[in-house]
Amino acid sequence: MTRLRRRKNSLRLTGWDYSQPAYYFITICVNDKSNVLGTIINHKIHLSSIGHIIKKCWKELPDHYAGCALDAFIIMPDHVHGIIIIKERAENSSIYNSVQAGFKPAPTGSHSLSEITRGFKTFSARQINRFQRTPKIPFWQRNYYDHIIRDNASLERIRWYIQANPERWFENKNLKLKGQARV
Repeated sequence: MTRLRRRKNSLRLTGWDYSQPAYYFITICVNDKSNVLGTIINHKIHLSSIGHIIKKCWKELPDHYAGCALDAFIIMPDHVHGIIIIKERAENSSIYNSVQAGFKPAPTGSHSLSEITRGFKTFSARQINRFQRTPKIPFWQRNYYDHIIRDNASLERIRWYIQANPERWFENKNLKLKGQARV
C-alpha cells in the first residue's frame, strides 16, 4: 500500500496572486539554521565566501527576472531578509516576453514571487555546492516566509527591521536559548 505524504499547509495568503505588482518581504533560512553566511562582529555582518555568493546571486535577480526590482536586503549568519518588488507590467512589453539565461524563468508574462525565490535559492545553492564541492546537497530550508507590504508605513518598518537585524542578533539568539518567543 502506498502512503501519501501529507503536505504542510501553505504559508502563502489564500487568494492572493503573487505575480501581481507589490512589495514582498521574504526571509529564507539556511538548512539546519547553520551559521555559514557570515559572522556578526560589533553589530555588523562580515560575510563568509558563501555569504558573498548569496549577495551576488541576490543582486543578479533583476537581470534574470523582468519586472523584478530589489529593495532592502541583509545577509545574516543563518538567513537572509529582503524586499522583492514585482513591478507593473507594461502591455506588450518585449522585456516580459524574453527568456533570460541562468535562472530559467517562464518565457512570458510576469514572474511570481515563488518563481523568483525558487530561482534565487536554486541558483545560489548550485554555486555554493560547486564552491564547496558538495553536489546536490540541500543548502536552503524547503520553504520561505513572505509578507505582502501593503503601505508605506509598513515598508519603512520592514526596511528598519532588515537594517537593524545585525544589532539584534545576539539579543534574538539569547531569547531563543531561554525559550522565549520573539514577536
